Amino acid sequence: MKIPRGVCEELLEMERRDLEETERLAKSGELEKYGYHPALQKLHERNCGRLGEIWERYGMPTLQNGGEEAVLAAWRIAQHAIGSPAFMRRFAAECDKYSSEEIPLRGRAYLADRIAFYERRPQAFGTQFDYELNGRMRVWWLLDEERTEERRARAGLPSLAEAKKRFEGYPRISEEEAARKRAEQEAWLVETGWCTGEDIARYYRVRGKI
Repeated sequence: MKIPRGVCEELLEMERRDLEETERLAKSGELEKYGYHPALQKLHERNCGRLGEIWERYGMPTLQNGGEEAVLAAWRIAQHAIGSPAFMRRFAAECDKYSSEEIPLRGRAYLADRIAFYERRPQAFGTQFDYELNGRMRVWWLLDEERTEERRARAGLPSLAEAKKRFEGYPRISEEEAARKRAEQEAWLVETGWCTGEDIARYYRVRGKI
């Protein structure tokens, strides 16, 4: 079923509000005060609910029934619905049923990596970065590094080296601050339902204290 033009425009407006609110909070310094800012959480939950309604009524937004802009907006809305693990997992699983000619692999790559990051699993495309306990920003755990560049190229992503230049330019923070951020993040992941304490313990057993 073709998604009506007005609904596609609604998706774009939802995405625009999300990006504008994030930028506003970042410029004001408010964004850094929270692991997940309450204003963003409220906006993301509202957008997620509406995207779910559109998906249920018209089907998954694709290049064929909604166009590229609507597809990208839907992907970003889903990727930002971090307080709704069940929705993100279901959305990602549904996206994987479609070809790259229907839903670009680029968006699916980011979504799959973000879910893996929150579930404390290795990522396939290397799109997620986080602070290590030494206070340095680094690419999150890779599934198999030797194939990462191949996957990124297939998804239309820049090289991992280019991505590292951007993220690893972040200022180093103290080890105390890094440990605090990690502890808050892990508590939120368990509370929200992304993973369990055992998932986190398994991560440290495999990766060590990094």
